[in-house]
Amino acid sequence: MKRFVFLAKFTLLILLLACSVDAAITVEGETVHVETDNYVVRFDRGVITYIHNRLTDKTYTVPPVEWPSGWTGMLFNRYWWEGENISTSWAELISATQIDSRSAELLFHHEGTDIRLSIAVDPMTDDLLIDMQGVSDTRGIVGMQWGLGTLDMQNLSVIIPAAGGQALDATTPIAHYYYLYPGSGPGWEAQLAIFQGERGGFYVRNTDNTLQFKWFYYDRPENEAVLHFGTQNQAPFDSHTSGHSTMWRFNTYAGDWRVPARIYRNWMEQAFQPRRLSDIPGAEDITLFVSAVPIDTYGFPLLDGLAELVDPTKTLILLWNWADGGTWWSEEREAHHPDYFPKPELGPFVEHAHQHGFRIMPAILSTGFSPTHPLYPHFRQYQIRDTWTGEIIENPPPSHPSEQLVETINPASSEYRNLIVERLKSVWEDYGVDGFFLDANHGVYNDGNGLIDGLSMAQGMALLHKELAEAMPGIMLGGERLHEATFAHTTFAQRPHDLVDRNKEKLHPISGFLFSPFTHAIAYFPKYPDDDPAYHQELLDYGEVWGIIPTLRFWELYQLQGQLTQELLASARNWEHQYGLNGDVNGDGIVNILDLTLVGQNVGAMPLSHIQADINGDGLVDVLDLILVANMFEGTTTVR
Repeated sequence: MKRFVFLAKFTLLILLLACSVDAAITVEGETVHVETDNYVVRFDRGVITYIHNRLTDKTYTVPPVEWPSGWTGMLFNRYWWEGENISTSWAELISATQIDSRSAELLFHHEGTDIRLSIAVDPMTDDLLIDMQGVSDTRGIVGMQWGLGTLDMQNLSVIIPAAGGQALDATTPIAHYYYLYPGSGPGWEAQLAIFQGERGGFYVRNTDNTLQFKWFYYDRPENEAVLHFGTQNQAPFDSHTSGHSTMWRFNTYAGDWRVPARIYRNWMEQAFQPRRLSDIPGAEDITLFVSAVPIDTYGFPLLDGLAELVDPTKTLILLWNWADGGTWWSEEREAHHPDYFPKPELGPFVEHAHQHGFRIMPAILSTGFSPTHPLYPHFRQYQIRDTWTGEIIENPPPSHPSEQLVETINPASSEYRNLIVERLKSVWEDYGVDGFFLDANHGVYNDGNGLIDGLSMAQGMALLHKELAEAMPGIMLGGERLHEATFAHTTFAQRPHDLVDRNKEKLHPISGFLFSPFTHAIAYFPKYPDDDPAYHQELLDYGEVWGIIPTLRFWELYQLQGQLTQELLASARNWEHQYGLNGDVNGDGIVNILDLTLVGQNVGAMPLSHIQADINGDGLVDVLDLILVANMFEGTTTVR
């Protein structure tokens, strides 16, 4: 038996050595050189200052002119440029130790603060691993950050899964961009940033599945860009005397952006175990999302008219104003959250809709609590606090008379999650609704309360979705925006186009590629198409890139006959989900034999003469790519 164990271990060692990549890390004074089969990278005092992609023989960095080439160190404040923060660029280098041929460690010291930077190469993936730890005799550590620069932006495009999918390049106005993960607003939706060059590029990712808060900072004062990647401690920061960056991974690639995106998506699925659309009965077939049909008898003819124009079994209808707060609530009082007791009209409406085959999704406010609710004094202890000041955040009174005041409760509280699950499960059991829309579920913050029941707000939001899915098997969940704290159990997610300024950032399908096997993208509260053709066209433009399924809002029966509405309904009838793939290889707007020919010409080629020929983004062109393009004939080009 011992001999068998020895042989097994020996065999495993041989396999590891056989699969490992050649790598060499050398230390010369304050500089660390890293060379692998994929890249050459240089660190100067803890900052990456040189990147060369050996797969494409391209260098992506240039010497800095006047601007610093990145900032690595420990933060005691919100921004790295504030004076109290400790930078490795001017701290004392205590030691630079080469541990072995694949790893090195640098230790910096400044006035009671130690920063340890570990640099290594993963023998299996060739990833450059960057890890930081810091301790200080001064309290108030916010987090750890490492810097990279200076990038030649004349030859690179920065692709970010943020605000639905963005790209920054040399045509983007000079600006500074700060993305917080997992963030709301134009937040960082996944822990990945891709830097695409002519025939390849490099990428930075993190493989943390605990949803710890991180940031990505892009700074371009001139034609070069400086990058910063950071890991944030849990607020409040006052007591922290140490910081640890979750390990960052760097690598280069040949091909287009889908090569690293596919690597990350495979990891993301393994790490977060999301439900695929195919796992939820009927979810994969939905091709039309309808917003805000009234639930009283006035809505019945709207359902009847819509059923004549679309397949109801492929149509999901969102409901607002379907519930109240029971005996304590009245129309004169403020909002009833988190009570969701169905109004009498809900039952007949759902029954009528189901007779046609429509799917029904009532909406709730995922973190809302009415200050007039009898239980609010108890739940106020879980109301979110400002990350930096620790003060409880009181929402301002609404400016519109139809809106009502609600406060934000952290779903890390098990009491709050139990209350939401109990309320919604009761509706699901009694009325047979097909899903629930969790409004504001994107809003996760580094809560100044600290951990609640051992969870951050991001972890609590992820658990709320998971517990709802487990309590109601097969339930569809919708949400506002999307990121890694919500995607695992969110079937439909709004992609708000107002978060992207098309005069600055470019739209990019990166988020659709990452999330489309698990979540349908829907439009963000669309207007009736024929009332505002320009706005409708803008939605179509965004939807073409982001893979948004047709989303309709109407409230009168005659509106179904509008020309633009008819076109939208026709697109819903013909909608096909491509899950982030695009067969328009030559970019002429149609998928046909010319695209198939380009793919055929690149089969087995390395490097590719046309990187778009790698349809599935696995880094090579083969028969699978030919099949994908052939299946997309008849003009379907949308990246969905």
